Amino acid sequence: MMRSRPFPPTKTALIRSLGDGVEASSWREFFDRYAPAIYNVAIRSGVQPSDAEDIVQRVMMSIAKSISDFRCDKDRGKFRTWVKRITRNAIIDQYRSKRKSISLDDIPQKGTPELECPSELERLWAEEWQLQDLEYCLNKVATRISSKRVLAFQKYVLEGFSAAETAAMLNLTIGNVYSVRFQVLKLIREEMQRLDDAESK
Repeated sequence: MMRSRPFPPTKTALIRSLGDGVEASSWREFFDRYAPAIYNVAIRSGVQPSDAEDIVQRVMMSIAKSISDFRCDKDRGKFRTWVKRITRNAIIDQYRSKRKSISLDDIPQKGTPELECPSELERLWAEEWQLQDLEYCLNKVATRISSKRVLAFQKYVLEGFSAAETAAMLNLTIGNVYSVRFQVLKLIREEMQRLDDAESK
């Protein structure tokens, strides 16, 4: 099973190198960045794990065939939007292959939110990228502050322990816990802004 992993934004140079078809390492880097999100969106759309893995492979093959035609410009939109569209089509094709005799437009399937509501896939996709970007940014921040402060942030903000519980576990004051939350969130926002700036270039 694939797991989410942190990754930087896809750079124009990487996209171009995929189009050149020269280095397997470029495709491995691309796969490592995008496959987990594609897989997770498929799973959250109601697809079985084995089928989700097939969807990942189909999406990657489709990208490999079409990458040379992709242009990194504002008219075409962000690269992630292009990958999202390919992923959506692959998910829908998966359901069609399972239910060839059923009209998906007429009979929405329970557990397939992207078919019940077109905007649902948009939400799943946005959430998945946000989670992975958050993980990436937190890992970047973790290199700049103490491991104890990172752990305090994880316990208090991510795992839902109270400030008092977090303080007791890590031998901190409650004030320290609040301070860590403020500091780390500020640093994460700064890293997020860097990602947004890189994606818009």
